[in-house]
Amino acid sequence: MERTTITILFITITTTLFLLNACTLTEPTIIKDAPPSFLTEEMCYQSGCEQCGYAMCDYVPEGKTFEEVCGKNFQKGWQCLE
Repeated sequence: MERTTITILFITITTTLFLLNACTLTEPTIIKDAPPSFLTEEMCYQSGCEQCGYAMCDYVPEGKTFEEVCGKNFQKGWQCLE
């Protein structure tokens, strides 16, 4: 009986510690550099882009940072769509 109690107690503690550790582990967020932006559409095409679009990055979902969504050093402007 005592052995069973110790085994159950050990399993309970081990499971609790595992679950607490699993809840606190998060993958590191990798923040990429934002693609270069150009002031004009013409400048974008002159840089060698085949397709250009105007990027504003005006929506950041809850729980994310601006850099996570838009990239490090993001600036509004024309960007390559490749």
